[in-house]
Amino acid sequence: MEYIYRKITPAVERGAKYYPVVVITGPRQSGKSTLCRNIFDTYAKYNLEDIALRESIRLDPKAFLNNCGEKVIIDEVQHLPELLSYIQIIVDEVSDRRFILTGSSNFALMESITQSLPGRAVIIVDVFA
Repeated sequence: MEYIYRKITPAVERGAKYYPVVVITGPRQSGKSTLCRNIFDTYAKYNLEDIALRESIRLDPKAFLNNCGEKVIIDEVQHLPELLSYIQIIVDEVSDRRFILTGSSNFALMESITQSLPGRAVIIVDVFA
């Protein structure tokens, strides 16, 4: 399948230069994960749609974040919003850690992000290609 360039690409790339956490939200199936895989192709990728992975992380979020890699994409983060507080601690303690988070745009997720990651994250809303 051929990748389709997205209009938000420059904003995502710019955000990643200045913030340790980039959050891309938008409707389901709008291409957020594909965008991330293309821009950040060297990052480790984890999809929280995978129930077994999600439950494993829920049991020990600190261990997951300590071992997931320096640069990480976490898809569908709305399934595990408590992970955001742990990410806050990590980016405060380790300046070179980078996280790209995707999720459907819902009020609860946005509230969690603004409470847990103020000044540490840029939020980019992906409406359409």
